[in-house]
Amino acid sequence: MISTADSDGRHPMDTPGLLYKYKSFNNYLLQELCGSESHFASPSTFNDPLDSKPSIRDDIELSHKEQLLKVLCKEYRPKKDPDAVLGNFRYLASENPPEAQSQYDLFVTTDIWRMLLQEIGRRGVLSLAERWDCPLMWSHYAQQHQGLCLAFSTQDSVARNLMRVRYGTDRAIPLSDLYAWKVDRTPGARERVLALAFLSKAKAWEYEREWRILAENPGSLSAPLRLKGIYFGERCSRAIQTVVVKALHDAHPAAKFYRVSFDSNAFDLHRHEVDVDEEIQCGICPPVALSFAKLLDPVLPSGAIPLSSAETEPNEGPPHFQR
Repeated sequence: MISTADSDGRHPMDTPGLLYKYKSFNNYLLQELCGSESHFASPSTFNDPLDSKPSIRDDIELSHKEQLLKVLCKEYRPKKDPDAVLGNFRYLASENPPEAQSQYDLFVTTDIWRMLLQEIGRRGVLSLAERWDCPLMWSHYAQQHQGLCLAFSTQDSVARNLMRVRYGTDRAIPLSDLYAWKVDRTPGARERVLALAFLSKAKAWEYEREWRILAENPGSLSAPLRLKGIYFGERCSRAIQTVVVKALHDAHPAAKFYRVSFDSNAFDLHRHEVDVDEEIQCGICPPVALSFAKLLDPVLPSGAIPLSSAETEPNEGPPHFQR
């Protein structure tokens, strides 16, 4: 994991007690639930093309940019000679003598930006929300209300960082901050760069009220937060609800299960706690046909003509069709 929420390593004082993860129901979700894992997504998979794709603000001299590029090359391109890279840029820029200096500067700046995106793209991000009752989140991230919403406790946590996303802020990272982090190793510079990279989103996304945990790499890791509840969407299959409750109630005895419903008059969402004992006893039924076939003869309405059985139907031989 990388970074921390505050300089002293604690989460912000205004951190909600519960945070939520909207999910579609699929094999990956079953794997996460059964393995008590959380999936940290690669920024390349985000639905917002500007999310974790910062620009850069050019606020340092060319000589400092050259020095920064050399340091970044050693970290991200260890097989390449940084001086050879700069030499190639000078050669390419010299093809347009009137603008050679500015063109060379642009090549260096653009290459620094590419390596910054490489740094960001190799990390993993777990995105969480402050509320379970956001209709847009159910529609966008939980399969149009057919999925689930997982509730996690921020108090029972081993997360090394838990950070709030900021909306409508600048997404340009000053090269001076990147230089301070990678070259001067200035305290606080790393946090400023990563905060702008991972925690800045457009104002239009503010409804998500998002918090994030960062990981060194994308992929599934042991869940950093304790599961405290599962909300089944209004359109979620009752079979899915039964399977999930039966599979998890013993492993997570403190977790609550809720069924979400639409308000009959407004656009609000409501929750109703699932009766776990009833779900366990009645949720999965044995096949009715097998249970009663040998106990009861068919009861026909008055005047009905009984159908021939598969064994006696004259024009039907094996294989017999199930009825």
